[in-house]
Amino acid sequence: MSTLIGSALSETADKLRFINQLVSENKFVEAKAELDKLSSFVEQHPGSLETGEFYYLLAVTEFSSKPHVDVLDLARKAYEIVSTTTANLLIGRVQELMGKLCVAIGDLTAGEDYIRDAISSFRRINCESELVGCYNKLAQVYFVRGEYKLADKFLTQSMELLAKDASSPEYHLYRALGNQARIKTLLGEWDSAQKMLEDCVEYCRRSGNQPSEAKNLLSLGYVHYLKEEYTEARALYEQAHGLIKALDATRDRSIYHEYMGDLLRAMGDHKMARQHYGYAMEIGNRIGPQSAIISQTRRRLAMLEHDCGNYALAAEHAERALEVSEMLGEIVEVAAAKAILGSLAAIKGNYDDAVTSFDQAIACLDTAGEISEQAEACYLAGKSLVKSEGHHELASRYLNRAIRLAEQLGLKHLLVRSYYQLSTLHVEVSNYDEALTILEECEKLATTSNDDRACEECRILRLTIEDQMVDAGLSRDNQFFIFSSFLTASEYGNLKSGSLSETLEILRKKIGGDRAFILSLDAQQRTYEPLAYLAFDPTALGKISRTLSNGKAGTLPLDRPLLVTSLLGERDRIFDYLNVQSGVVRSFVAIPIQLSQETIGILYVDRLGENTKPFSKANLDFAIAFSDIIAYKSSEEQKKRLTLDNQRLKDQLERQHAFPNFVTTNPVMLDILSRVAQVKDSPISILIEGDTGTGKDFLAKAMHFNSNRKGKRFISVNCAALPETLLESELFGYKRGAFTGADGEKVGLFEEADGGTFFLDEIGDMPLSIQVKLLRVIEEKEVVRLGDTVPRKVDVRVISATNRDLKTSMEQGQFRQDLYYRLSTFAFKLPCLRERREDIPLLIKHFIDKCDPQVKIEPEAFNYLADYDWPGN
Repeated sequence: MSTLIGSALSETADKLRFINQLVSENKFVEAKAELDKLSSFVEQHPGSLETGEFYYLLAVTEFSSKPHVDVLDLARKAYEIVSTTTANLLIGRVQELMGKLCVAIGDLTAGEDYIRDAISSFRRINCESELVGCYNKLAQVYFVRGEYKLADKFLTQSMELLAKDASSPEYHLYRALGNQARIKTLLGEWDSAQKMLEDCVEYCRRSGNQPSEAKNLLSLGYVHYLKEEYTEARALYEQAHGLIKALDATRDRSIYHEYMGDLLRAMGDHKMARQHYGYAMEIGNRIGPQSAIISQTRRRLAMLEHDCGNYALAAEHAERALEVSEMLGEIVEVAAAKAILGSLAAIKGNYDDAVTSFDQAIACLDTAGEISEQAEACYLAGKSLVKSEGHHELASRYLNRAIRLAEQLGLKHLLVRSYYQLSTLHVEVSNYDEALTILEECEKLATTSNDDRACEECRILRLTIEDQMVDAGLSRDNQFFIFSSFLTASEYGNLKSGSLSETLEILRKKIGGDRAFILSLDAQQRTYEPLAYLAFDPTALGKISRTLSNGKAGTLPLDRPLLVTSLLGERDRIFDYLNVQSGVVRSFVAIPIQLSQETIGILYVDRLGENTKPFSKANLDFAIAFSDIIAYKSSEEQKKRLTLDNQRLKDQLERQHAFPNFVTTNPVMLDILSRVAQVKDSPISILIEGDTGTGKDFLAKAMHFNSNRKGKRFISVNCAALPETLLESELFGYKRGAFTGADGEKVGLFEEADGGTFFLDEIGDMPLSIQVKLLRVIEEKEVVRLGDTVPRKVDVRVISATNRDLKTSMEQGQFRQDLYYRLSTFAFKLPCLRERREDIPLLIKHFIDKCDPQVKIEPEAFNYLADYDWPGN
């Protein structure tokens, strides 16, 4: 009987050695099949060493396919048996396996204890080859805890043992290399980590080690994710997932879902990210509700819900993640959870609590040497404190630290976000110049990274900064409103005596502009005309004026100043008409010129060159304050030009309507002109009769512009062209409230013609009701506005004209007799052209000389023109 038992034990021992060989070659399926054949032996020999080894090997083969808690039960069965023996090698292996399983379910303390016991067991038999795995596992424990220096220490010991042992399997070396790569990943040495992991993947494929290949592919994908190379990361994750499904590796499947969730969250697909985190949570709960999977996935979910604005749910996940990670001693996860809770506290306005959480989190990450998470935590802290007035300096420190770490790691997206928040912070403290400088860096990075969303956010922030700078410049805080204290004595003197161009030059120099112009505005016509300009080609400036008048491009404001600090993107198209000369507009200030709440023009100053700095807040403030002086000088210039234009027009009218300009040799016409010359300075009323086209209005103007009244206005009204109600209000004016729609006072045309001449054309068509009031103007020299009772004195010489027979109109009751005699104190009738045929040759020559002296008229045509009756004159 004992011989049979011995034979069975011997045979089982041989089979176990064979199974051990299969396990060492990662042939777990084959190993499990062989173990199933030994089930009857185990039942017959429950306390034997071979049974203990059986349970150990069964646990190893089911490590990746069954819940770790169940596998741990198998390992404990094995340990109960082998711990009573002297088989130190097997005892150490079981202890190492139990340590791995405890680590996997999140019990890091028990895991560390079992692995240290395994190290003692292996040292008793001086088995250094087995120590390699233990050192690797201890490195993992400290890795999970975030104690990367200790992790590196044990990993280094492991690699030293491998280097000493020439017979050590190549697999062990690459396993250590993969672990070292993972530590370098968290220390921010991503290029080194990538190279190591690529070597490990190549080895695993060469050796057929698919479980390790899957792990290394996941780690390699994570490196690419951290480097913001999302396409490459996704491809590697999918490769790993194919292997994981084939191997049914539960723990690796949870890692895949965690990593895919991170990737999708970074890419903005929150729905799919949440789904992957949910899968990871399911696996974590099966492995162990207190495992590292739970703390890590909860923390990831907390950040996702935070990003989505689901703050209550984010707090729930973060608090649970903190609870589990503190129990497991995971320093990095503790820090990450505290950073999220800090942000949530800031959102509620509990800034002191937020600062405490952030400080604790960043201190932990600094101790652990985890640069990537530290950069994210600093960014989150800075962003959360931007709106807190009492913590702006601390927010700046956090964000600047995030920028330094992001630059060190090459994290472009984090760098863009950190620059953006730092620019926002400077806006909060009204440090607009620094905000723009930082924003420029942010825009450059966003553009080179093809980050369209960030580019749009930067564009909106720039508009906000520009608008707030304008608000500040218009406020009482603008120190330059007492501008004289910021000018030299000579500059201040030039303001008093200098021209508009000289005043504009002072502004341009003071704010460092390259080009400048002032346009006057005709508000009714909505047209612009240059008043003064510097460094502009007149033709180019004319084009700008026409463009603004036509309204076909980006308009310059008429209600408030406009600051443009960059013409990138859409603005370059909107304001392209400003780039008419060589040189690209970098920045410009456009300020409406206002007097008494009325906009009379636009002031414009720009800077050229892509690398030129934009106008600063001080530049803008000075320009806004100085625009009051520009407005005063512009008004002076406009009045001067108006005076010159009026004088030029008067001179032109005088020349055009001088008596020598009448082309005639007709005796009747010459007699009329002689009589007109005698009464031109007299205040008497004059009536001019004659057919349409005989020159009644021309003669009326000649009388005015050759009289002593030529310095005053000549106003002409066609009585037939206006309806009765409108004609009355136009002639005499009205008082506010005189009728519906009379919202203000209106001065009548008779008042405006005071001191000058009033020409009433087609007087025969004037309504009788108005004839009464006209009679009063002529007799009393005064007018009464509609709705008023107060008469106003006017000195007006009235000239009237008609093509009707007013005597017939009087007989028919259509024209007042008393008015007729008042209007016709001096009257004459102009002959029609057919009655002055001797003038036709003179008129033909006059118009040919005026239009085209080269024109020749044949005698026959000339005779025809002379004989023609000229109806309508």
